[in-house]
Amino acid sequence: MENFFYLPAAGTRGGILIAWDATVVAVSNPHRTSNTLMTLVKPIEGAEWWLTGVYGPQSSDAKVEFMQGLLDIRDLHAGPWTVVGDFNLLVNLEDKSNEAVNHRMMARFRSKINHLKLREL
Repeated sequence: MENFFYLPAAGTRGGILIAWDATVVAVSNPHRTSNTLMTLVKPIEGAEWWLTGVYGPQSSDAKVEFMQGLLDIRDLHAGPWTVVGDFNLLVNLEDKSNEAVNHRMMARFRSKINHLKLREL
């Protein structure tokens, strides 16, 4: 099987795999950063779109850099876009299982999501 792109894990964390059925779609143009893997998806029938797999970092400084990186890669790739994966960031308080919440980071993430015009499915 050669129909995959990946970003290797760092130790026990991270790692992104995008695999596809070539009878349904063609996937090309992999763009990797330390926490993202973006590809162009071209269905056999239908319009093409961008897919980004993410695995967000753990530290606060790296999270800020990661969010800026999402803005940067989006600027380089026009058209419909889907982002999937583990951001390691919160959008809503309900997403957290305990009370240890960084409200400032959550507000910053929500602002970036709004700027990017992303919606949670």
